[in-house]
Amino acid sequence: MNGTFSRPLVFCLSLGIATPVLAQTLPPSEQQTPVPGSNVSAPSGGSIWNRDTLLGDIFGIRPWLADRGISLGFTMASELLRNVQGGIERQTDWDNEGVFTLDVDTARLLGWGGGKLHVSALGISGSKLTRDAVQSFTTISSIEAERSFRLFELWYEQSLAGGAASLRVGQLAADQEFLISTNAQLFIDADFGWPTLAATDLPAGGPAYPLATPGIRLRLTDGSRNFLIGVFNGNAAPKTFADPQQVDGAGTRFALNGGVFAIAELQLPVSWLGGGTYKLGAW
Repeated sequence: MNGTFSRPLVFCLSLGIATPVLAQTLPPSEQQTPVPGSNVSAPSGGSIWNRDTLLGDIFGIRPWLADRGISLGFTMASELLRNVQGGIERQTDWDNEGVFTLDVDTARLLGWGGGKLHVSALGISGSKLTRDAVQSFTTISSIEAERSFRLFELWYEQSLAGGAASLRVGQLAADQEFLISTNAQLFIDADFGWPTLAATDLPAGGPAYPLATPGIRLRLTDGSRNFLIGVFNGNAAPKTFADPQQVDGAGTRFALNGGVFAIAELQLPVSWLGGGTYKLGAW
């Protein structure tokens, strides 16, 4: 660093549009924690400004798919950012993140009870304000990433013991369930998602947006309290010093030779101060 480096001040304008395009959304108990940049949808029907589906029933296609357990969705988030003070240079950045999702209820489609298939893909564009203008450890925006169209998650989940447990196997991102706060996703800075400590300490930033890795997750629940334990490939770009997002530009590397990253988390609901959830874990 040179002597002129100073604390950056970044201006940001953010716009998020949630548009599940072909099928009804899943009930809250089955919904995935949204990836960075996605929004919570409003109820269906009514004015275009109040409903969660941009195109309505699409001549009956949406309910036809929903009856068969198929849900397709698309969410778009855009952010306009500018480093107006500090850092290494003035720069404006327009970031875009498109999230494509496919969820299949295997009970409805195949008669295989308790199963769910989930696929998500990311379309990311824009420059990298953090790297080019700020050079901080923390990424300025939670959707900032290398330009790409990539597979994000691809997993199968099976409910066990009457819903008291579930096992998820496939290409997983730990930040979709571990070490995150759903309420904090309303904020832009990446600190409110996968924490900087994990992103900085772990190889390739850990199994987190936009890099998922092969893994397995077990969840135990009594309906309110949850215990989760996950084991993931420890490095999305093993044996290389290159940018891990460039090494696996399509998200289809499925590396298994990066060691092991293990994490466990206990989630306890509380009723005081309006309610909430306390989490205790280790990795």
